[in-house]
Amino acid sequence: MSIFKFKCGFSMIFLLLFGSTGLMAENRWEPDYSLAKQLIKLPIDRIQDEFAIKIKEEKVKYALLISRKLIYSFKEYEKAKVYLKLAENELEKKKGEYKAWVSIYTFYMSIAQYNYDYRKAIDYGILGLQHAKKDKKYNVDMLFYLLKSISDSYYTVGDYVNSVKYSKEMADEAENVGSVINEAEAQYSLASAYYRSSKLSEAEKSAHKAFELYKKIDNTKGLGHSKKVLGSVYNARGLHEKAKESYLEAIRYYSKIKNHHGVANCNYNLGVMFKKSKSYAESIIYLENASYHFMQSGSASGSGMSKMEQGNVYQKLGEFEKASLLYEESKNLLTRTNALNRLAQLETYYASYYLKLNRKDAAKQSYINAMKIYRNSNNQVMVDWVSKQINKI
Repeated sequence: MSIFKFKCGFSMIFLLLFGSTGLMAENRWEPDYSLAKQLIKLPIDRIQDEFAIKIKEEKVKYALLISRKLIYSFKEYEKAKVYLKLAENELEKKKGEYKAWVSIYTFYMSIAQYNYDYRKAIDYGILGLQHAKKDKKYNVDMLFYLLKSISDSYYTVGDYVNSVKYSKEMADEAENVGSVINEAEAQYSLASAYYRSSKLSEAEKSAHKAFELYKKIDNTKGLGHSKKVLGSVYNARGLHEKAKESYLEAIRYYSKIKNHHGVANCNYNLGVMFKKSKSYAESIIYLENASYHFMQSGSASGSGMSKMEQGNVYQKLGEFEKASLLYEESKNLLTRTNALNRLAQLETYYASYYLKLNRKDAAKQSYINAMKIYRNSNNQVMVDWVSKQINKI
């Protein structure tokens, strides 16, 4: 799971919030779309006054409709916040209205996700979840969406305990209502979080459950995800043949649906695994494949990451010219995409490269460059590690 990139489709968001069980269906409300279009185009400093003049009824529904369009179609988050605040002001005069509050918090959560503020996304998601549960006729699909988003946000910030908590809740709810796809998604999230927290037995069980559930509904992408996690679990246990088999199965599933990112990720994991086991020829092949598929998926940072590892393999083989060229390619790609943590890792590779050439001053400078990045990202573990390497020079 990547982070999980929080990209619930526009159509899904629309249906959850405004569809047959949502706000539009209440009282068979039909908005004046031409009026909504006018309000969408307003500059931010005129929104409040114009809204008060032009909207006399169904103010909450109009504010939410416009917010939804501004967030998911136009990415105008600050304007959307103004309309969300207008909706809040109206709702504070009423009691209940849980569906509307769920919509508001879901929209705020989406804005936070788009701005990579996952802590804030978690807070809004939990508020939305609380209101969804207060509604006796809550939309179960919205409940799944909130649980998944909260779990994925916790996963992204490295809080795997809470990621497991909300994934379990989603799995239980899905099993209760017989939703195979949501149960599969929950089990996959559980497998990923368990793996990250080194609970490998639990991760393996959840990955197998996810695979069987995805198989029931013939979900090829999910089958690939499940096998990818199993590959990582076996790799962590040192069972390299089983890991390779699982990764290759995942690649076959991903290839069927032309999922380049999935193919790239598995090739990258195989490349790093074979690098660590000193099977350098195999490592190079998989890392080359990873770089290609990452670029095909639009991930220049992934390609840069793969080239960095490939350069490190050539360095270990003593082919310093090839290593240098690949490091430079990697640096260009990672800089272009502002992949700071990977750039820090690259600087440590540069340092080891310079030490092999007995260029101690250059090595020390590379470590210093890495330390600056790690300090800025508050990664104290890596700051301490780099400091020790500098002291050894």
